[in-house]
Amino acid sequence: MKRFFTITIVVLLAIAAMAQNVILPQFPGGEEAMKQWIDTYMYYPHSAIEKGVEGRCTVVVYVTETGAVDEVERYSVIDPALEQEAIRVCKTFPKFKPAMRNGKPVRSQLFVNVDFVLPELYNAKADYVPEYPGGLNALMRFLYENVNYPVDAVLKKIEGQSVISFVVNISGEVEDVKVLKSSHPLLDAEAVRVCGLLKGFNPAIVDGVPVKMSYVLPVNFKLGD
Repeated sequence: MKRFFTITIVVLLAIAAMAQNVILPQFPGGEEAMKQWIDTYMYYPHSAIEKGVEGRCTVVVYVTETGAVDEVERYSVIDPALEQEAIRVCKTFPKFKPAMRNGKPVRSQLFVNVDFVLPELYNAKADYVPEYPGGLNALMRFLYENVNYPVDAVLKKIEGQSVISFVVNISGEVEDVKVLKSSHPLLDAEAVRVCGLLKGFNPAIVDGVPVKMSYVLPVNFKLGD
């Protein structure tokens, strides 16, 4: 099974002139740590999931002489929602070890590729996929009204997105609820609980016949200011 989304990071251009004696900017902990950062803080936009949109967003990350990210720009676009999310998460990067030219820190840029990939279980061919009564807005309202932010998570200021998968059976009932992408055990448990309360879906239709089909639902937990 594919992961909910995968991230690849490729340094296409580190410094405009690519002069000699250049050391590229380094994310704390290296490239794998950068991937983990994106994996932890990335939210797959609901609108993209609803439309089944996948693909690669490439953004340009500008790193100052002090190692801070001062701006992120789009480079290639596949979907506005995915583009905005790729830019947003890259803006959250901690300080880099800045690029060095001839022993001095210099401003630099990185091209970061972010690949959004829906899991195979969501890509089943159907005439109609499962739909919550009232559509996505009604589903989001249900989550808003029924999610109880875990007290311990509030006290510890834990935020994140738990991605849940479940099966909508031919009667429109939800079964086999499980965590597809974890954010934190406290948040995961609450996301599983509230998704288990869902009912009354219009089932998927294949060749005119109702069938069981998996559904992917990200549940966001964000504390107010």
